[in-house]
Amino acid sequence: MRSDNRAEDLPFAVDTDKPFIFMSLGTLQGHRYRLFRAAALACRQLDVQLLVAHCGGLSKQQESALSATWVMGFAPQRAVLERADLCITHGGLNTVMDALEFATPLLVLPIAFDQPGVSARVVHHDVGLRLSPNYVTAAKMKKAIRTLLADQGYVDRAREVGRSIAAAGGLQKAVNIIEAAVGQAPNGG
Repeated sequence: MRSDNRAEDLPFAVDTDKPFIFMSLGTLQGHRYRLFRAAALACRQLDVQLLVAHCGGLSKQQESALSATWVMGFAPQRAVLERADLCITHGGLNTVMDALEFATPLLVLPIAFDQPGVSARVVHHDVGLRLSPNYVTAAKMKKAIRTLLADQGYVDRAREVGRSIAAAGGLQKAVNIIEAAVGQAPNGG
């Protein structure tokens, strides 16, 4: 479930003069070292900051070998996305919803479950790009990151979609609908 807690201090200092990118592949896909490595290499070549949150999927040796700006098991996702210029993700719905709430464009690498569908919606609404996790390279990652960081339109569209999601009412509206339906149910059922 998505938390309503917004601002939280980050456990590191972000250089405001350089783009800041957050990458997480979620708790079930956080072991995908090859994908993290491609992003880390692309970010180093672009001279941008990269936070990798692998959700416990990488070993200490893999963490060190990535050479990303920051590598940690878990990060305060909403606080990070509130400050990030771009989110690289597997397309998990919570991560995508959080990114859109903070007008953060997305680079989606859909791996399983509902992620291909979520990534299709990201592309359809033009709030990000999608790359195949099977064929991604540092060069492809670099090109996509450069495109997303250079085009303010991705931020503007992400902001608009985020506003639309917020206006829909979210969790509270769902609770109200369920409570109204239960309240109208016949006795005993």
